[in-house]
Order: sequence, then C-alpha cells, then structure tokens
Amino acid sequence: MSTARTLQNDLQQATDVNVSDQTIRNRLHEGGLRAQYPLVGSVLTPQHHGAQLAFAIEHQNWQVRHWCPVLFTDESRFTLSTCDRRERVWRSHGECYAACNIVQKDRFGVGSVMVWGGISMEGRTDLYRLDNGTLTAIRYQDCQTLCWCSGSWVPPGARQCPASCGESMQAVPGG
Repeated sequence: MSTARTLQNDLQQATDVNVSDQTIRNRLHEGGLRAQYPLVGSVLTPQHHGAQLAFAIEHQNWQVRHWCPVLFTDESRFTLSTCDRRERVWRSHGECYAACNIVQKDRFGVGSVMVWGGISMEGRTDLYRLDNGTLTAIRYQDCQTLCWCSGSWVPPGARQCPASCGESMQAVPGG
C-alpha cells in the first residue's frame, strides 16, 4: 500500500525526477485508480477460494430440511488497539479483494477478548468467552467428547459471558 507521497519519494529515488504528490495522484486517477479504504481481514489463498467453491457446489441444492441440523459457529477477537482506518490503497474498480489491497488483521493486539457463538435454523447459542487464546483445530481434537449445555455445543475452555455482555454483543448492528 502506498500513498501518493510514498510513490513520489520512490520515483525521486529511482529516477532523480521530482514531481509533486498531486501530479502522482492525477496520473493515478488518469489510470483509473482511486484512493479507497482497504478491506481488513485475512488474505485468502487459492486453496481457500477452492474450498469455498467446493462447499457452494456441494450444497447448492440443499433444502431447508438439510440446513436445520447445521450449526454455524465463529469466534471473534475484540481488541483495544484498533486501526484508525486512515490508510488508503490505490486500486481500480472491482479489485478490492486483491491480496495487495487487504490490510492484515493484527492478531496479537493488546487488551483483547475472544468470544465464540453460533447460529442455526433453531436459533442462536449463548455467547462464550474463550480463555487461553483461540479455539484451534488441535483444541477441537483434544476434546474427547462434545459438551452439550442447554442444547448447544460449548467449545472446550470456554466460559459463558455474563448476561450483560451477551446482551450488549447481540445489540451490535450486524453482529
């Protein structure tokens, strides 16, 4: 990711040509590039894309009765150290998912909490706080039996969040 000023400095060092950062922006605009906020997340590999496509093809004809017993789960880390989102990337229309236009998440920020939850056709699970870091594949394998509490699976090493935490998390739009 480069700012117009960074590109200006790179051009100066490489060619001894001095142009203004505004000229750099003008040329980028002429080339169809715009400064836009980068996506934040993990960069997906070709294997990830292949797995997503295979899943979609395998399940494209499923009906509601097939999805009823499925529980979708996810974990999220909330940190106190956040990106101020001031950095922008120069990209063309439709290139937002290119790896060079995605800012990697800081997985090891200070002051964070990891939570886990799930949804299904039947409803949602409670929200759980995960102790000792993330819920990895190894931690799944180490668990000999699944723990069922109140009709929902609880990940190993998890503690149920207080009602106030769960209520505030559920109140977050889109969360």
